[in-house]
Amino acid sequence: MLGFPIIIAVLQTALFLFVFKYETPKFLYIRKKRRICDEALSKIYITNADIDRVMSKIKAVTLSQGAGGEAGWKDLFGRTYITALIVVLGILTVTLALHCFQQLAGGNTFMMFSTKIFESAAKGDHTLPLIGTILAGLVTIDGVFSFSLIADEFGRKIIMTYGTLALVIFLLCMAAFSYFKIIMVNLLWTSSAKLRG
Repeated sequence: MLGFPIIIAVLQTALFLFVFKYETPKFLYIRKKRRICDEALSKIYITNADIDRVMSKIKAVTLSQGAGGEAGWKDLFGRTYITALIVVLGILTVTLALHCFQQLAGGNTFMMFSTKIFESAAKGDHTLPLIGTILAGLVTIDGVFSFSLIADEFGRKIIMTYGTLALVIFLLCMAAFSYFKIIMVNLLWTSSAKLRG
């Protein structure tokens, strides 16, 4: 049951570690990591002229946003950004695939069936499953708010990598506990059968 979500979470973690190695160029530029920013741009653009053109736009946008200016829809879909728009569409496709992987990893399944999961562990108590479901929801909400507060400080890639790694560890722990619970039930059943027989 947990095998497929574990495989998806491991695949997602591997993608974050080995394929998507860089933060966004704008984030790297704001953090004054020019060399890494150039490396990230060289993975996207082929010629140095394109890299220099994009870097100048990143500088201009960063300065205008720092001065209170904002980019509008005309800026996004203008002729100067058509190459970047094609790259962004590719990135959005990969992002959509990553979100699909997150759904297949089973986080929402846990939220939907948490009451049933906690009922099987509570052994007849009817309040503990409800408390467990409420706590699971609060942890989820806290995760979203915590992420929004620290995303600009640490970078989204690092947080996503650690999050998927924690998901893998959590799923492995759930699988191990489920496995050992089955073993313990079988041992107890066998020992009680021997005592009766």
